[in-house]
Amino acid sequence: MTQFYQASPRLVLAVLIAIVIARPLELKIFDKEIREKLKERYLADQQAQITRLQESFKTNYALELSMISRHQSEYDELDRDTARLREELKAEVFGDKTSTTSGIVGYGSYAKNKEAVIQSKQARLDYLARKLASLEEFVNRQKEVEGINSNLMLSDAMLDQKASKAGFADRNWALGALTHATDDVSRSSAHAVTFITLLIIAFECAPLIVKLLSDAGPSDVDIRESEARIIARLANPALIDSPRSVRHYNTPSFRSMPGRRNRFSGYRRRR
Repeated sequence: MTQFYQASPRLVLAVLIAIVIARPLELKIFDKEIREKLKERYLADQQAQITRLQESFKTNYALELSMISRHQSEYDELDRDTARLREELKAEVFGDKTSTTSGIVGYGSYAKNKEAVIQSKQARLDYLARKLASLEEFVNRQKEVEGINSNLMLSDAMLDQKASKAGFADRNWALGALTHATDDVSRSSAHAVTFITLLIIAFECAPLIVKLLSDAGPSDVDIRESEARIIARLANPALIDSPRSVRHYNTPSFRSMPGRRNRFSGYRRRR
């Protein structure tokens, strides 16, 4: 139990290392699913950005937009009324008897009155058309300034390119979103991610666990004996103060080497 307690920091470090190593491996394995998840996110973000810009534009130019809507409604109603009056004028000239015509053939007073009404309505239509054109031109110009027209929905090619250039943060988010969803595919992916992480943790912790569960070997015994001698020497001051034993080496003498002595003695005699 003491050994496991002493090895607990190493076990914690092994688990952390395993988690850090497992994440890039999981990102590589689920690369295709991550790309699809990123494309969904980028498309939703682009749609939300366009919606925010449009809402902001409507708030800033509410007066111009309301005038366009009001003039357009009046123009459409007046155009329908003018078309109806033109049909009545045609029937009046040709003498067709209806509830709104006299039935007299020719360009009479009734026809002249209807034509005057048509001309006045046509003049109003021309004014509304010019007004609408001016307002729409102003609004379109402001849309260019605000950048609304340039913020279009991303195409498939643009989404693929953006997903392929995604960094670690986006890819890590996509994997987290993929494993935390409620559909069957996401649950299966979550189980796979969990098993991969557990496998890497087992690889990192296996050598330490095997070492803790195995019997002590010769190196362990030697280390323990060395530690015991050091602790005993530190605990007993007398052992520290006692002089160390010195090994004495015998120096060779000429007596022990007769050959050398005879050689030197002969040398002296020759002198």
